[in-house]
Amino acid sequence: NISKLCLPGYSESPLASRITLLPLYLSGIAEKKVNFISFTPWTSFDLGSSGGIREERALLYWMLRDPLELYSKGFMNLMQGGVTSWERWREYLESFRREKRGKINPELETKYAESVKSVTALVASLREAVLMFRNPGRRSTEERRVQYQVIGQLRGILARTCVGKLQPDLIILDEFHRFKHLLKGEGEVGELAHHLFNYCDQSMQQGGVKVLLLSATPYKMYTLAEESETEDHYQDFLGTVSFLFHDE
Repeated sequence: NISKLCLPGYSESPLASRITLLPLYLSGIAEKKVNFISFTPWTSFDLGSSGGIREERALLYWMLRDPLELYSKGFMNLMQGGVTSWERWREYLESFRREKRGKINPELETKYAESVKSVTALVASLREAVLMFRNPGRRSTEERRVQYQVIGQLRGILARTCVGKLQPDLIILDEFHRFKHLLKGEGEVGELAHHLFNYCDQSMQQGGVKVLLLSATPYKMYTLAEESETEDHYQDFLGTVSFLFHDE
């Protein structure tokens, strides 16, 4: 529905499939009176401890390399992930530098580096992992575990930094019945989502950001016998109402 929601006078609207890619789309929005930015809730909030996609890892690499002085090949190898080949990864990093490095929002980049530096335990783990990956080659299960854990933490901090920079006035969650876990606010995924839903700054009136939930099927009227083990539509109804009224 992005084309339908496109603002008058705009040829296109920015689409960041993941909230962690917002640094590439936020440059220049301060000059516009109204901005419409879309992203996919499922991949944006559910960060887990995985390595993310190639574009995310390249973004992390260029945002952290200079501030943390991570110029060694170990950092490059660490951010490679487990799919891309050594040669293609380096080619991609170079093409990212030429085509996208200059698009990264400088204010957000600085804020992110400061946030990472403030987590001393993560910085220590990152530097240990860089040493572990100083040589290219096949990785053990333990090395992969460390790699994805560190990258997952870096992605999580970037996501929270992006939410703060976004400063939304209106959030439209389309087909929200697909993302009921975000409404519950449980765990790191839910906390990140609610940090966005509950955003407020001093310039806002009447309690902060507004959230509009859209769905043709927010819940069903009753649960069939064959659905009882996996679904509870009455609880879905209560969950929706408690979210709308901020009241359990």
